[in-house]
Amino acid sequence: MHKMFSLCLSIQLFTISIQGQSESQVAFNLYHDGQADLFSEKYTEAAIHFQEAAEAATTDRYRLHSQIFYAECLFYLGDPSGAKALLDAVLADPWITADMNGPYTRMVAAEVYATILTNQAGIDAAIAYRSQTIDELLPLDLVPDILADLYRENARAEVWRGDHAAAAVWYDRIFADLPHYG
Repeated sequence: MHKMFSLCLSIQLFTISIQGQSESQVAFNLYHDGQADLFSEKYTEAAIHFQEAAEAATTDRYRLHSQIFYAECLFYLGDPSGAKALLDAVLADPWITADMNGPYTRMVAAEVYATILTNQAGIDAAIAYRSQTIDELLPLDLVPDILADLYRENARAEVWRGDHAAAAVWYDRIFADLPHYG
């Protein structure tokens, strides 16, 4: 996963308190310390911060996002099986389908999961997983930036493997599927 993607997600989570969903100061600080460590590639420190943030969280959203980034740290620390198991637990959490913010959390988990798939099964598996997530979330009429991130990551993956025409298709789909971008 791109470090900038993680940083953007951290900034988006910061808005939780503005939207009326307060989080404990302890969990908030641990989460943001974890993001800083993750961005600096200090994966052990980040893992500790995210694990502690998940335990201290008073909202499901912070708990699950902390677990997602803890899973990302596990992956970078060489435990992809542990990371996938944790992401599977996050994706099975009832909050994912019960809360209006659940699809956003699912998208974040899907991107980390796709990063692991890229490493273990290749780019095609990651693109397929992101595509499946897009197809499942598109009918939910989400905030466009949420889905656009998955489209852009698929486009980047296509460029990385040298298929610029396929990348262009993903960018075209952003405008076709999310018309307010056009």
